[in-house]
Amino acid sequence: MSRQTFRPHERLRRRRDFDRVFREGWAVSDQVLVVRGAPNGLSYARLGILVSRKLGKAVQRNRIKRWIREAYRRNKDQLPKGLDFVVIPRRGATLDYHRIERSLLRLARDLDRKKSQKHRRQDRASN
Repeated sequence: MSRQTFRPHERLRRRRDFDRVFREGWAVSDQVLVVRGAPNGLSYARLGILVSRKLGKAVQRNRIKRWIREAYRRNKDQLPKGLDFVVIPRRGATLDYHRIERSLLRLARDLDRKKSQKHRRQDRASN
């Protein structure tokens, strides 16, 4: 089992990293979260979080960000490696830690599947 810490190198901080995920990546969503992802060329996943002011005051937004970081930290062994994730909670969704955790895991798997399908299509096109 790997370390269950959220290390500084696992965070997306620069605007250009967020922009790259939006420009080059894929998106999957459900009623709770929107997760965008793009390959990062690294042996580990990285996480970025965007929470709109429309979700509430700073206290609520910070709580949601803590829940997302905690869900990532506890489950990073199960998340696909080599992807940058940008997680965006949906406005109007009933948010709690357990719903966020289930949603993040399911959407990360869907995103990895989507990435694999795209690579297979590119391989077939190049042959």
